[in-house]
Amino acid sequence: MRVKEIMKSSRGSKTKVTVSPDENIDNAALLMSDNNMSSISVVDKGKVVGVITKDDLIKNSDDINEDFFLD
Repeated sequence: MRVKEIMKSSRGSKTKVTVSPDENIDNAALLMSDNNMSSISVVDKGKVVGVITKDDLIKNSDDINEDFFLD
């Protein structure tokens, strides 16, 4: 599963930690965890095209690598 499949559309964000729409959601979850973030901007070609939240990841947790939850 890719971020673009569960992201919400968003306008503008000043977050420096971002992911691309094609990023694997395991990596997005790890970035959010490592940076103590509850959401992360999705950027494509330099433009914010959406946002993904911890709630989005929880709702799609069946598609996240189970090793992520063991760390």
